[in-house]
This record gives sequence, structure tokens and C-alpha cells, in this order.
Amino acid sequence: MIVGEDIFRTDRYPADRESIFDPQVRDLYYLRYQGVSDVGLADFYQITTSFQRTDELRKDRDYRVGRDPNIVSERSFFDEQFGLTFSFMKSLDSWGTVSYGLDWYHDEIGSARSDIDYGTVPPTIDNRAGEIPDDSFYSRYGGYVQWDGWLTDNLLLTGGIRYEHITAGATVTAGMVTDHIDPEYQDWVGNIGLTYKLTEKINLVGSISEGFRAPNIDDLAAINGNVFVGTQLPNPNLMPENSITYEIGAKMNTDRFRAETYVWWNDLQNYIDTSAPNTMQLLDRSNGHAYLNGVEFSAEYQLSYNWSLYGNYWYTYGQNLDKDEPLSRIPPQQGTLGIRKRWNNGRDWFDTYTWIVDKQDLLSARDMSDTNRIPAGGTPGFVTLNFRYGRMISPRQRLSLNVENIFDEQYRVHGSGSDGPGINALLSYELTH
Repeated sequence: MIVGEDIFRTDRYPADRESIFDPQVRDLYYLRYQGVSDVGLADFYQITTSFQRTDELRKDRDYRVGRDPNIVSERSFFDEQFGLTFSFMKSLDSWGTVSYGLDWYHDEIGSARSDIDYGTVPPTIDNRAGEIPDDSFYSRYGGYVQWDGWLTDNLLLTGGIRYEHITAGATVTAGMVTDHIDPEYQDWVGNIGLTYKLTEKINLVGSISEGFRAPNIDDLAAINGNVFVGTQLPNPNLMPENSITYEIGAKMNTDRFRAETYVWWNDLQNYIDTSAPNTMQLLDRSNGHAYLNGVEFSAEYQLSYNWSLYGNYWYTYGQNLDKDEPLSRIPPQQGTLGIRKRWNNGRDWFDTYTWIVDKQDLLSARDMSDTNRIPAGGTPGFVTLNFRYGRMISPRQRLSLNVENIFDEQYRVHGSGSDGPGINALLSYELTH
């Protein structure tokens, strides 16, 4: 459970708008049953049922020019999600391994708004519709089957298929028009991957994966003011996103050196995009065509029995083909470089690393209009130095200390809207059963 009180959210709202979240509650409860069996359709099975609740109240007081600071807008939001999943795995001996399962999730969502004018005696209350219709629901179920097996002594095949079905419902009000929507989406997606053992220490990998994402309630029905500039409008006629991702790479594992590198490409059809604000400060949602591609690399070199040097790097680029501009909020190229020591048979470890992030100046029109989140000209790059120490007190107990941003560097993660924390420390204790 997470509870927050009297929290100012300057990362989501302008500094001249006072926004307090009180309360802000997150609850998650789940019950899981799992076991191992030697007979039947599964060697391993896992059944999980869950309930998750989000409940928050936001109080806004606006000090901007033309607004009345005597009016406090109280906006509540709730989301209750019920879930049930079944997962099974069966060994087919020399024919490989098959995994299959079913899942179901159902969300009941709603919101409300009351504008209270404390400039009158007594205060007057204006009850209005919330950002998300109070009768909203979102339900989805699906099933999957995946098979892993060696085709030859050197070639491993992984393949699977999934079906997903989504229904949603809400009463949407746009201007003076009210309409109940009940869209329904479904699709089949598949994936296939190959691993080729080039040598005992080097594997070549490749995969093709399909993706499917239906519009959510926020896309379909929410009039969302949780943005710095303007108001996002819903679009109940959005189509689901479909994607195909192609990936190739290599893995190396020797006595002293381990490395992985991948190159990937994602073709994104019916991409759900949010426009830059128009002259009325309204942001529209629509479908478009885009692509993403990137490179990822990670490696670790054993300097001695106790010491190792490690690092990783990743680069992502995205292009909106309909608008001929970069996708919004694409992260800049970045990486980490660190040195690690383990001793006392691995029960103690020390790690210091630097996080290196480049400037991001590839911006969409929406990014350039959102100067509260993204500075004019782009988000500056930064470098932070960090430290970690841990110790296994016993086989079931672990103590760790993390110190981040040792030199108190001022930085901002691209698109986040808030500056990163200065020097900070976290002491944690973990007990496992």
C-alpha cells in the first residue's frame, strides 16, 4: 500500500498552479497457488487472483492571470481492477517445452469534480463532470501458447501465438453532445525467434514479434487536463495500434568476458498520437504511422577474481511518418560505466558507476510546445556518479546502501517534467522466506 498526503505535483502542473494530492492511495492484494506435477497436461502450474485499487483526490488552486485563486477545484479518481491468470508449463522431452495460459482483467473507473468558491459566504459548490466518465469500464481477456525446442544441436526455435479481446464502455460528453460508447477490439499476434550456437561461447539470435494495443479509457473517453499546456480531448473512434518488431543480435560468454548486442526495428501502424495544442489550447488524439529503431549493448569484463568492469549503452530513434517529425519524448542515447567488487564468497559487494546521458534536441511539435517539461532547444545532457554497497547478513537477510548523484548534479530526465533528485541515500533491509 502507498499513501501520499499534501503532495505538490510541480512535475505535472505549472508552478503557478497549486495542486495537492490528498489522499493518494494504491492498494494491491493477490493470492497465488502454484505447484509441480509429474502427470497430466502440466509439469508446473500457477494460478493468481488479484485486486488493485487506486483512489486519489486532487485539489487545484490556480494563480495564473485571468483565473480566480479563491476557487479550489477538487477532482477525485478511482480505479478498481480485478484479475485472474492461469499459467502452465509442460516438458515434451526431446520435443521441447510448451507454455500456455489464460488471463482476464476488468477495471471499473470513474471520476468526479467539484469547484468550490471560497470567495463567497458561504462557499458555493459547482458539481461538474470529472475527467473520466463515472460509468467507465475496461475489460480484457486473452490466451497464449508458446513452444521452445531444439531443431538441431545448434539451432533453438521459440514460437508463440496470443489472442486478446478488449471491451470498453463509457458515456462521453463532448460539448453539448452526450453519447455512450462500447467499442470492442480483438486480434491475434505471434512471435518467432531463433538462437544459433555459432561456437561454444557465441550465440547469434534473431526474432520477429507482432504487437497489439487497443485504445485505453484515457484515449477513448477522458478530457484530460493533466498537462502543462492545454487539454487533451478523447477520440472514441481510435483504432488499435499494431506493430511488428525485428531484432537481431549476438551473445558472447567466455571465462572473463560477457557481452550482448542487439539491433532492432519497430514498424508501428495506427500509432495513437497526441497533437500539439491548437489556438484554443486543445490537444487531439489520432492514429498515424511511425517507426522506431535502436541499438543496445552491454558487457562485463572480469579484471580479477574479485573485480569486474561493466557497462551498457542504448540508442533509440523514432519518426512520425505522417507528420515527418521525430516521435514525442524519445529518450536520448545514454549508458552506464562502472566497476564492481565482490568478496567474502560473494556475500559482500561494492559497486560504483556513472550514468551518462546525451542532450536530446530531436523534438516533435508537441515537445517544442511543452516548454514546462522540455526546455527550449531540448533537454541538456548530464553525468551522475553513484555508489552501491550490499551484504548478505545470512542466507535470508540482505542489507544494502545506495548513494546516488554524489556530486549533486542538476539534471532532468527527458520528458519527465521534473528535475532529478540531488544527492540522496537509501538504506534497505530485505528478509526472504
